[in-house]
Amino acid sequence: MLGINRDQPRFSIGATADVDLDQVRQTIETNVLGILATSQAVIPGMVAQGGGRIVNVGSVVGFVSTPWAGIYSMTKAAVHSLSDTMRIELKPFNIDVIVLAPGCIKSNIYVSAGKSVIIPSDSLYRAAAHHIRARAAVSQAPKATPTDVFARRAVAAVLRSHPPRYFTYGHLSLLFVVCQWLPRAVTEFILGRILGVGEIKQVKIE
Repeated sequence: MLGINRDQPRFSIGATADVDLDQVRQTIETNVLGILATSQAVIPGMVAQGGGRIVNVGSVVGFVSTPWAGIYSMTKAAVHSLSDTMRIELKPFNIDVIVLAPGCIKSNIYVSAGKSVIIPSDSLYRAAAHHIRARAAVSQAPKATPTDVFARRAVAAVLRSHPPRYFTYGHLSLLFVVCQWLPRAVTEFILGRILGVGEIKQVKIE
């Protein structure tokens, strides 16, 4: 039995100081608790038939969080952590747990992500507004990996006799794989430069 936990993800783009808490709760509910609920529903059947595979969809930002997508990154890191725990717990029942951690893949996520961009008029991050909106549109980037290309490779990986614990593929995925092994200060500097954090100036709040 193969169970694929593919949420219809919520993105919650914006600086963590600006995001709406109700939206954050909805994002956690969808991206994390939805996967847990589905897993709990399919595990008994897998145990009864003597095994199976659970495939959870994480993200490269589950390895390394990025500015302007902190909430989304947090939920994907939670998916990775949850999957790692499940993999250990379910091993006695011959159930594999595989995490798909795509890079930049073409999708329609921008349709919903664009609507959720939070840049209040009094935001401390107004100077980086164009970077924040660009972060929401990353799946539409010209070099984003086509969905069908990622899907074919992911299916092939999942169906191997000995599937990988993590399958990472797609535009910019190598950058994140490398960044997770760099000193944290170096990673933060790189991501800050790429995503426009350097354009933010310290302001005095009166």
